[in-house]
Parts: sequence; C-alpha cells; structure tokens
Amino acid sequence: MNTRDLLAQRSTALEEARLLNDLAENEDRDLTDDEQTQWDDIQQKIAGLDKRLERAKKLEAAPQAPAVIKRRGDNFNAALGAYLREGDTGGVKDMLVREGGSTGVEIRASNNTDMNIGTAADGGDLVPTGFYNQIIARRSEISLPERLGVRRIPGVGTTVDVPVDNEADGEFITKAEAAAFDQDAPAVTKISMTLVKYTKYITISDELLQDNDANLLAFLSEWVARGQAKTMNDLLLTEVATDGTAFKTTASATAVAAGELEATALNDNVGDYLDDGGSVNWVMRPSTYSAIAAIQGNPFVYGPTPVGGGVRGRELLGYPVHFSNKAAAIASTAKTVYFGNWNFVGWREGPGFTLLRDPYSAASTGQIKLWMYFRTDFEVLQAAAIGYMKQKT
Repeated sequence: MNTRDLLAQRSTALEEARLLNDLAENEDRDLTDDEQTQWDDIQQKIAGLDKRLERAKKLEAAPQAPAVIKRRGDNFNAALGAYLREGDTGGVKDMLVREGGSTGVEIRASNNTDMNIGTAADGGDLVPTGFYNQIIARRSEISLPERLGVRRIPGVGTTVDVPVDNEADGEFITKAEAAAFDQDAPAVTKISMTLVKYTKYITISDELLQDNDANLLAFLSEWVARGQAKTMNDLLLTEVATDGTAFKTTASATAVAAGELEATALNDNVGDYLDDGGSVNWVMRPSTYSAIAAIQGNPFVYGPTPVGGGVRGRELLGYPVHFSNKAAAIASTAKTVYFGNWNFVGWREGPGFTLLRDPYSAASTGQIKLWMYFRTDFEVLQAAAIGYMKQKT
C-alpha cells in the first residue's frame, strides 16, 4: 500500500477520534467506557499506520534498479530493425515489393486513418474530459426565523413553560371622592414549548469519499443546512397558520384585490404590535408577491410602476417582504400571506445541530453513515400579533 492510501486511512482515523471527543465535549462530559475503548482502538490504529507510513516513505525514497530487458525470439520490430540496419530480408520477405528494380518493404496499416480526437480509437481516448470540482447546488430557501426576528426562548429540559399575558382590558375606572378603589389584576396563562427531534442520515461508500473530486463534503454540508432551513420555515409557518389570527379572507378564491393587504396589516388586532419595526414582516411566495405587485392603478397600487422590465423593491405598505415556498400558492381556502410582529412567536432549539460520522454500523459493506438531527419548537405567544390572509372558499 502506498503512502497516499496510508495517509487517507490515518486521516479517517483522526476524524473518528475527533468526533468522539466533540460528542463528549458538546455534552460537557468525559468519554463513556465504550467511547474510551473506541478511543484507545483508534489511537492504536493511528500508531500502527504511522509505523507503516515510515516504512513506505523509506521504500519510495530508495533508488530504483534499472530495468533489465531480455530479448526473446524474433518479432516484427526486431525483423524490421535488422532489415533497416543490415538489409537482412529474412524476417520481412513477405512484405517485399519491387518498383523500378529497387527492393523495399511494404508496411500494411492495420488502422488506415489519421489520429484525431473525434474518434476514441484514433486519439479521443487520450484526451481527458474536464471535470469542474464543485457540485452546482440548487438554490433553495434561507432560514427565516432569524431574519424575521422570532423570539428565542431559552431554558433547560424537553419542555419549557412560557408565561403570557391573557388580559384583554386593564383600563382604570372613575370613582367618586372617598369611594373604595376598584380592584384589578392581570390574567395570565402559560404556553408550553416542547422540543421535537428531526432526523436524517446519509450512507456513503469509502470509495466515493476517497475518490471524488467534486468537494463532496462541502456540498453535503450546504445541502444539509438548506434542508434544515426549509424544515424550520415549514414548522414556523405551520404554527402561525394554526395558532395565529385570520386577519382577512379575500373576496376571490384565485386573486388578491386592492385593499385586502391593508385589511390584513392594519386591522384592529395587530395594530398594537406594529411599533416594533424590526420584527414586523410579510412572508409569502414569490408568485403571490408578483400577483400583488401587478395590481394596477395609476401608478401601480402596491409596487412602483415597472421601469425597464421589472418591479423594483420588496416592501408592501412599508414593511419588508420575505419569500418562502412553504407559504401556500394562491388557491381556494389557501393561507397565502403571513404578516405580523414575529417577535411574539417563540422559538426553542436544542443545544445544537448534531452530526455523527459513523464508520462502524455499515463497515461490512465498506460504507460510512452520517447521522444528523436537531430539536426545535415554535409557538405563537400572542395570537393578536401574528396571522395570515386566507383565500375565499
């Protein structure tokens, strides 16, 4: 085995040791007995590989003896060489031709063609095919919770209870001189936020990991992150669609009309929550935004009149618009537009995203598994602060 293969094995062993250590550090603990056994085995393997590497490097650095070529019997090259050097026709008599009294040798072509790259046998197989060493990833959604200003809820344990104000009034009342004061107290309730685990794994062959030239691991990291972002966006909008307020139902099942956005964003429920500009946002599909921006007036109602082929800017009624295909497309009964103060939605996460490189469970087939999971939960904390527009049935 050459030094390249040994170095690849050593790198894999080091990565296994690093993952064991990271797992323990992330959980703020020492290695378990089983993990310590795995650690010791890996260190022993690394030590053995180091010895083999030292031997292999010495052998590769040693001078090579010149090759000895032994000539055995006649062949075409030897016969032609004898003819050219000494005029010996014994080995080429079947190829003799005579023209104008002179004697020559006719070399009959076995592949009567020029060399070119258009035909594989004539040279095409000698020209390598270029390979760009990056996988061109699909573009997909970015994670919305941070951008929208969703409120992070800290805490320890699977479930955290969040106390919320449940009082609808709280006004003072008038009393006559010397009359008894009016007693009042806020009503409170609590919302429980329970972490839920979301998982997947990837199985990859050792050969693919070692032989690919497309920066596969970097691509997989991005692919996993995009998958987590889409999952987060789906969970967030599903929670708002379930526990948020239905601000407006459109007059049409298949369109949005002028005035319906105002009814969504400036209704009596959400009005008290619009002072926090950093967390007040719209979320919808690009196609929904396009339909809204195209509502015509003079100039257009919600977007500037197109100049040079497109609507510029991405705001509606002064509030930013964020895109997500997890919002429904315009159709009967669909919840197409989400709006409100997203700081009144709670977001809990587990300690972090966990990735475990497992070289053992599929070792019999020469594969490794990448196990990954995270835990999270979203809950609407004040229903009046956040909601949606729904298409007519």
